[in-house]
Amino acid sequence: PSAFSLGDLCVPPMANVLKVFLENGQTKSFKYDAWTTVQDVVTSLETKLCLQATEHFSLVVEHIKSLKRNKLTLLDPQDTLARHILAHTLNNDKE
Repeated sequence: PSAFSLGDLCVPPMANVLKVFLENGQTKSFKYDAWTTVQDVVTSLETKLCLQATEHFSLVVEHIKSLKRNKLTLLDPQDTLARHILAHTLNNDKE
């Protein structure tokens, strides 16, 4: 299992809330709307965590149900979260 997955724990997702799993084990939650971009979340994380070298940080999506090792997809800072949530929902509907 992934270091970022919740294992067998099933927690229903909250509408319009993104949960970000940080490499240090912390989680941060963000409310978003149709216009919230990936960069908005990164900027908020930079502020909350007092990050200095911000060019080294980005958001990725971990595909836990991948047949191979868990796949990571780098998110474009200009994309909206709503676009990624919709794409994820559509991909899950195909399975």
